[in-house]
Amino acid sequence: MANINKTQRKSQMFSLVDQWQNSNEAKKSFCTRNQINIHTFNYWVKKYKDSNTFSDFIEFKPSSASIPKSNTLTIKFSFAGNVEAEVPADIALNFMHQLVQR
Repeated sequence: MANINKTQRKSQMFSLVDQWQNSNEAKKSFCTRNQINIHTFNYWVKKYKDSNTFSDFIEFKPSSASIPKSNTLTIKFSFAGNVEAEVPADIALNFMHQLVQR
């Protein structure tokens, strides 16, 4: 992997991390097969995870008129990273609109 620039190296390593994550292979075995130092691979796994972490928090504040009553129908949204949001059905459309705007 010598003589490549940083962008190419990052792309190459992220591709390998993605391949490993989509396989059932143990990390050590994957590294051995691909002739990658395990510590170097761990570094790139962390970089990969950090680059796929969303730092923007979407604040959603419904008006006091739309605060759900105990018998109000709700809709549950599930997102990557085990993130869930349960929203009253009457404001779910507004909530989704705010998410899409991001």
